Amino acid sequence: MGRIIELSKIKLNTDFTSVLVYLFEQNKPVLIEVPANINVWVTYKGDKSLFRRNLRTTRGLNAHTRFKGKPNVVKPVFDAHLIKHASYVQLKKEDLNVLLKQRRCSVRNPLAILFFDSNGDIEILDGKGCQTEYLRQKQGSMTEFDMFIARNSIEVEFVFSAKSVNEWKENNCIENEFKDLKASVDSVYVYEMDVVKFIVEDVDKKTSISDIPIDSPYYIDDMLRKQSDLDELSILGFRYYWGKTAKLPKAKGLVELIMNQLGYAQKKAEAAAFFLNPNPDGRCGKTKSIADGCQFPYLTHCLEHFWHHKQAYDKNITSEIQKFLEGSEGEGFSSDNAKYAELILRPREFLRAPKKRI
Repeated sequence: MGRIIELSKIKLNTDFTSVLVYLFEQNKPVLIEVPANINVWVTYKGDKSLFRRNLRTTRGLNAHTRFKGKPNVVKPVFDAHLIKHASYVQLKKEDLNVLLKQRRCSVRNPLAILFFDSNGDIEILDGKGCQTEYLRQKQGSMTEFDMFIARNSIEVEFVFSAKSVNEWKENNCIENEFKDLKASVDSVYVYEMDVVKFIVEDVDKKTSISDIPIDSPYYIDDMLRKQSDLDELSILGFRYYWGKTAKLPKAKGLVELIMNQLGYAQKKAEAAAFFLNPNPDGRCGKTKSIADGCQFPYLTHCLEHFWHHKQAYDKNITSEIQKFLEGSEGEGFSSDNAKYAELILRPREFLRAPKKRI
C-alpha cells in the first residue's frame, strides 16, 4: 500500500484543496486518524432470527421482507464487535465532498477501517469483508437459502464510541453510545504514492546519490554514475527501504513511485522494484559474492562488466546480459526480470532507436 502521510505537513507544489479535489476525482483513499479516546466497532443490523438454529426458510424470508421496500425503517443492531488497534478510517466520497466544501465533516459509517498487523503491514477491513467472515462463522447452522437471505438483508456499519464503551451485550442499547467522528482538512492522511507528483522535497533533506553509503546495496561507484537509470533507482530504493528492516514497506508502493517518477510501464517498474527489494520474492542470482538479499548489485555489476568503457551501442551486449542473468545456465533470474534489467541499465548516451514505453 505504501507509506501513509499527513497531508497538511507536506510541502506541496499546488494548493491543498487542489490535491484533495484530485484525490476525490481519481477515487483515491482519503483517511482520518482514529483518536486515542475513540473505539471503533463493526455492527450488524437486521433480524437476529436469521441465526437461530433450525431456522425454517419461510422465517428467513420473513426476516428479509420485514425491511424490504422500507428504506426509512432503521434496522436494529443484533451484534457488534470491537475493532482493536484501529489506526485510520477511510472516508466515503460523500464525506470527502462535505470536507471539500465545508473544510470539516462528521464521519459516520466510514468506507473502511485500516490497522497495522504484527508485521507492520497495513490491513484494510471493509463492510463486505466483515459480512463474509461473519456469515462464514454462522454457516454451520444455516441452510444455503437462509445464507442467501442473510447475505442480502444484513447491513454492516462501522461506528464510533467513547473509549469507555468496550463491551456489547444484547439489549444493552449500545446504539445510544455511538457518536460521530469529527474531521477537518487539517486531519487528512493519504498514501504518499497517490500525491507524490504534488510533493516538493526539501532541498536540505533531499537524498543524492553521494549520500548513499558504500556499505549499502544501493551504492553506485563514482565511475558508473550518470550513465543510466540506475542513479535514480538507487536513490528511490535507498529512500524507500534503507533503515527500515523492522517494518519493510510493501513493494507495491515502490512500483507506483517508479512509474510516476521514471515513467516506466508497470511490468518494467515491477522488475525494477524486484532488484531494489531487500527481500525480493522470486528467483535471485546464484553468486552471493555479487548480491545476497537485495539484488540491485547485479545491475551495477552488469553495467560495469558489460557497458563500462564502451564507446558505442552494441546490440550484442544486450543479449549477453540477458544470457548472463537468465535461467539455469545463467544466474537464475526469471526471463522477465532479466529482460527488463537489461533495458534498465542501458547507458543513456548510446544512440539507438527511440525509447518506447515498455
